[in-house]
Amino acid sequence: MLSSTTQFSIIIPAFNAEKTLKPCLDHIRKSTFRDYEIIVVDDGSIDETVRLAESLADHVVVHTKNQGIMQARSSGSKIAKFNFLVFIDQDILVQPDSLQKIHTFLKKNPTVDAFTGLLSKKHPNADFFSQYKNLYMNYIFKKLPDEITFVYGSIFGLKKELMGVYDTTLKIVQDTAIGQSLANQGKKVVFMRNLKVIHMKKHTFFSWIKNDFLVPYEWAHIFLRYQGWKQLGRRKTGFAHSPKEQLLCVILAPMTLNFLFFVSLVPMLAWGAMVTFGLWLLLSVRFLWFLTKERGLIFGIKSLFVTFLDNMVMAIGILCGFLRSMLFRS
Repeated sequence: MLSSTTQFSIIIPAFNAEKTLKPCLDHIRKSTFRDYEIIVVDDGSIDETVRLAESLADHVVVHTKNQGIMQARSSGSKIAKFNFLVFIDQDILVQPDSLQKIHTFLKKNPTVDAFTGLLSKKHPNADFFSQYKNLYMNYIFKKLPDEITFVYGSIFGLKKELMGVYDTTLKIVQDTAIGQSLANQGKKVVFMRNLKVIHMKKHTFFSWIKNDFLVPYEWAHIFLRYQGWKQLGRRKTGFAHSPKEQLLCVILAPMTLNFLFFVSLVPMLAWGAMVTFGLWLLLSVRFLWFLTKERGLIFGIKSLFVTFLDNMVMAIGILCGFLRSMLFRS
C-alpha cells in the first residue's frame, strides 16, 4: 500500500487539444508507475477534446467557455483526491519511468513543497525552429541549481494545500508567477534534473518570434511585482530561470545595433559595436557550441544569427513590458 504522500493526481489543462491529448495520455498510461489519477480539464474546446478525455482520463471537468490555463489547473485541483498535484501540459509526452521518478523523489524528499522537470533534447519535429527552441530550453535548464524560484508549466508538481490564489488573468508565464509566489513564502521548490519530458509543440519562425516577445513582456511584469532585482544579486540563476549571462546578452545585442545605427554620425561608435558584439559572442559561445555538437555545424552557424535576433526580440519584449507596468500600474 502506497502512502498518500507519494501518490499524486495528474491534472492536464486542455484547450482544442484533439491532436495532442491522446498521445499525451497514452504515454502516461504506459508508465511503469500506476498509482495515480488523471484529471483532464477541458477549457472550452470546440473540437473533439472532451470526447477523447472522457475515453482516456479518470475524471473530466468541462468549462463551458475558455477561462485560461490557471483557472483550468485550479478547477482540476478542486476534485483531486491526492495531496500532491502533478500538472502536465496537453502537448507533453512523459517517459515510461517519469512517474516512477516522481514517486521515488517524493518518497525521499517529504519536505519538498514543489518540483519541476525539464525538456528532453529530443523533439518529434525536425524543423529548425522547433529544434532550436527545444534545445535552448534544455540548455538553460541544465544550468539551474537544485533549489529554484519557479516552476515550468510543461511538467511540475506541488502540494495541494499550496494551490492557493494565483493570478488567473495571466495567459503566459503563469508558472513563473507560481514559482515566485512559492519562493516568497519560503517554500522549497526543487529542480528534478532527471525528469525529462518531450514537448510536441511545433514552432515556426513567426510563432517563435511571438513567443520570445510575449514571454519577456510578461516576465517584466512579474519581475516588478516580485521585486526580481533583489534575486538577481543573491541567486545563482538570476530571476526565475534566466541566467545572468542570458540577461547580459539581451542587453548587449540591442547595444550593438544601436552603435551601428549611429556609426555614420559618430564613426568612433564602430569600436563600441565591436566591443559589445565581442562580449555578446563570448557569453554566447558555450550555447552555440552546445547546439553545434547536438545538431551539426550548419545548425550552429544558423543559430548564431537566430540567437542574436532572439536576444533583440527579448530586449524589445522586456522594454515594452516594463513600460506597460510603469504606465498602467493597477
